[in-house]
Amino acid sequence: MHPDETVYMNGELWRAGDALAHAKSEGELLVETDDTKLYDFDATTQTLQPDGSLSQQPCLVYETDYEGAIHTVRTKTGREITVSGNHPFLVNRDGRMEWIEADDLAVDDSLVAPDRLRVDSTPFPSHDAVLDELDDQFDVLRRDRIERLRDRLHAEREGDTDLSADDLDTLRIAAGLSKTALTERVDATYDRVLNYLQGADTAVGVQIADALRTEEITLADCIETHGISRFVDELSDEEAGFFVGFVLSDGSYDETSVKIYQKNHPDAFDRWTDLGEKLGFEVRTREIHGGREAAIDSKPLVEYLDARYDLRNPTRLLDAPEAFQRAFLDVFVLTESHFDTDQRRITFTQKDRETTNLIAHLLLQFGIRPWIVDEERVHRIKIQGEDLRTFVEEFTWPGEEPDLSEFDSVHRSLPVDRNQLERIVELLGIEYAGDMSDRDWYNAYKNLGSGRPRVQESSITSFTEDIQAELAQRQVATVTDAARTDLGETAKQCGLSMTDVVDETELTKHRVWQAYQGETAPDEAVEYVAETYRQRVEKAETLLSYLEDLTDNDVFYDRITEIESEPYEGTVVGLSVPRTHNYVAGFGACGINHNTFPLPEAQVDRFVIKTKIGYPGLEGETELLRRRAGRSTQSPSVEPVLDRDSVVGIREAPESVRVEDDLLSYMAELTHATRQDRRVSVGVSPRGTQRLFEATRAQAVLQGRAYVTPDDIKTIAASVLAHRLVLTPDAQVNDVDKADVIADVLSQVDVPTVE
Repeated sequence: MHPDETVYMNGELWRAGDALAHAKSEGELLVETDDTKLYDFDATTQTLQPDGSLSQQPCLVYETDYEGAIHTVRTKTGREITVSGNHPFLVNRDGRMEWIEADDLAVDDSLVAPDRLRVDSTPFPSHDAVLDELDDQFDVLRRDRIERLRDRLHAEREGDTDLSADDLDTLRIAAGLSKTALTERVDATYDRVLNYLQGADTAVGVQIADALRTEEITLADCIETHGISRFVDELSDEEAGFFVGFVLSDGSYDETSVKIYQKNHPDAFDRWTDLGEKLGFEVRTREIHGGREAAIDSKPLVEYLDARYDLRNPTRLLDAPEAFQRAFLDVFVLTESHFDTDQRRITFTQKDRETTNLIAHLLLQFGIRPWIVDEERVHRIKIQGEDLRTFVEEFTWPGEEPDLSEFDSVHRSLPVDRNQLERIVELLGIEYAGDMSDRDWYNAYKNLGSGRPRVQESSITSFTEDIQAELAQRQVATVTDAARTDLGETAKQCGLSMTDVVDETELTKHRVWQAYQGETAPDEAVEYVAETYRQRVEKAETLLSYLEDLTDNDVFYDRITEIESEPYEGTVVGLSVPRTHNYVAGFGACGINHNTFPLPEAQVDRFVIKTKIGYPGLEGETELLRRRAGRSTQSPSVEPVLDRDSVVGIREAPESVRVEDDLLSYMAELTHATRQDRRVSVGVSPRGTQRLFEATRAQAVLQGRAYVTPDDIKTIAASVLAHRLVLTPDAQVNDVDKADVIADVLSQVDVPTVE
């Protein structure tokens, strides 16, 4: 990705370059090559699982030097991402899922994009923890100390006190008195009061104590800056979501204050002011520009809201508690959106791109697919179709809810393989059933036409449910009896015509026609129809399962509408997800992105053998303990078993091992076959072929032979060759084992016979 691109990590949206900088400063450098560095800093990201669901998984961050084309990809729903030309996306191309590099993308390809994010929520820091953090910046006076001092003050006699100047100053702040206000309550000058509170013995302590006994001392956590901030209570997650959301959607903040403005929703305005007062702050209100403004002047409150609720960086709120997120989105809907009755669509309006991106990601966490329109100076987020129905179910609707009971969404469609749908219809003989045009999905099926077909998701769902019902009625176990009872009907249910039955048996057309008319069906016809029926039902089930997978998961298919390309030279950033090899990134969550960080191919190729040792077996581990128990010292004694000359001699022994010419060809054929395998993007290099030759000679020596056999090659092949393979992105995501690729190659290449 370009360093300015958005990437999701650790419950927040990062600029990719900032994520890299954080990884460099806070993480560990794991690998460094001439042009690439890989870092670990305990990060997680959203990744697509093989079952189609999205989940949180550990990831690493890497940077690499890149020179070439860089592409900005934009989609129909308004998502956008800028990546290097070799960056692969998971793409639905005409109903077929495949990994395609950005260089090879085309307009009308459909990116596989997240339809729902499944982010684990993280509790906010506690009220006390945040005040402890603020204590580094301010002198925070805690409620429990104030309560103890207040009780001591009221337990003393008037005209006497044992409280220190600092104690009395704490009570002054809790009473909400400035130093000037306190001076007005005692028989002393301002300087005497100030000097006393700063530690000088000016003999006004008793007067201050007597004055404070007459004041109402509020039990709160207090901070004095230019004024006095008293945190009387704290907000629930839901209240905090509303309060912070209102400031960010229809208000503002600076270093010393937060404020909101509202014209159309007086109840929401009043609730915000009530929450400000619940916190313990004075809320100023005034009439302005035909509406009302509410403001709280308190630098400590601004810092508190930022430390606890990420006021200054709300993109961190993706892992906030659900109650907070709901209230946060509710207030955005209330203050920053309108509902178009004719279009049945909610539209949010936002000036800030980062906030727009945040809202889009938050909506995805509730299974709502936003459409983003980038207009001059503003961004609009639209919720429409089935997503509007979901929104009404999930969130508080301002006013009377719209009637969504009868409407068909045109906003959810997916690319399909026309041949697959037609093949299912053919396999099950549905076109001969007579009622095909009455089925809910028929019009969509009829209109597939040519080009790159897309079908509404509702039509595909109707189709798959209908076919499931058809398959449920077709009991394969009883098909032979069904064919004997009614050969013609059974043949029709698997798309066989009478001519097909005649052509595939030795029966005459007249004899088959008699069976179709109810006479006893010949065994040849029954067996042929029953077997064909079983095969076609099985094939239809396989094709249907693929169609169901297109709709039954956490993704949708976002058509590419524009690709802009330009030359680029510099750093690009990526995530490496060790198991699934994909992650979510981009503005609005644009696609499922593939990036792994293997060792460079040339570096891996220099290792002769890769082998997995694993854990010892139970008996082996027990034997380790027996040996340890039999020693009287912690370290075992080691005795030489070979001298230097013997080791050199053993190393030279393989050089005299004979290898027949047929076996040389066999080794070359094996490595050549790895380069043809569709699961492999980079096969075994000529260096790997040479290492296989050397390793098989060594294997022969270990077996006590002076010649190599085919079994030597087969025994050592996976250990020598597997780690040299670079799998395709698709094979990596499907957890293809490199050793299995070598095993398949060994089974496919003919083994020479060596006398």
